[in-house]
Amino acid sequence: MKKVLRQVALPEESETLILLDYFERKLKIYTSKAAVMRRMEKAGHPYIKQDIVDGEIYSRSYEFPSKELSKFLRTSLFKYD
Repeated sequence: MKKVLRQVALPEESETLILLDYFERKLKIYTSKAAVMRRMEKAGHPYIKQDIVDGEIYSRSYEFPSKELSKFLRTSLFKYD
C-alpha cells in the first residue's frame, strides 16, 4: 500500500524554494508543502532527497536541467491552495 503524503510542516513553516543554479545549469526545488510534493509525484518527477521527521515525510528536494524551467512555469505545480 502506498503511503499518503500528509502535511507535516506547520502552515507558517511551509515553503517551496526554487533556485536556478547558473553554474551547474540546474533548476533546484525544495518543498515542505505536501500538496507540492503530491503534484510533483503525480507528474512523475523523482526527488533526489527526502527528509523524515518522526517517521513522516517532512520535505523533498528535486533537481532538473535548467532547460526544463519553462515546463515548470507552464504548470500549476506551485499554485496557492
